[in-house]
Amino acid sequence: GMALQSDGALVGVGSGFNAGLGVNDLTVARYLPNGTLDTSFAGGDGLLSLSIGRRSDAAYSVAIQSDGKILVGGVAYDRNDNGDFSLIRLLSDGTLDSTFGAAGVTLTGFGQDDVIRKIVVQSDGKILVVGTTKDIYSAADIAVARYNSDGSLDTGFASQGRLTLDLGGTNDYA
Repeated sequence: GMALQSDGALVGVGSGFNAGLGVNDLTVARYLPNGTLDTSFAGGDGLLSLSIGRRSDAAYSVAIQSDGKILVGGVAYDRNDNGDFSLIRLLSDGTLDSTFGAAGVTLTGFGQDDVIRKIVVQSDGKILVVGTTKDIYSAADIAVARYNSDGSLDTGFASQGRLTLDLGGTNDYA
């Protein structure tokens, strides 16, 4: 995923292989408008690699809040290969925002394999995410969650902040 910041910098997210652990880490890079890595981001090299889960992690979506903070969404897997929605917030310098979730990270489970594919920041500051959920023996369904600006689930939305949609097909993706 990619997002354009108001200053013309481009933030890209994905995953990168961590040879020391033998797993993928969530990766964030920021590029200046001229296409070079922004050395003022993430400790000086423009790249941030985070190990959130106990196994592989990946990011698929990124959104920039009006205050410049960066939201990154994807999946974090535990040792049993159960994936949860992974939503993190970074300050504009590429450090985790300790005021969001648990030290900058919020994990939300629906089934066995839950992946955020898109993030939207609403005008009221609430964060809406959509993706998929899948249990080992079932087809994929659409999963939606809404979070308050502090990273907690918005319990006023759907059922305790989460919603699963089965549109009747074999696999439903958003």
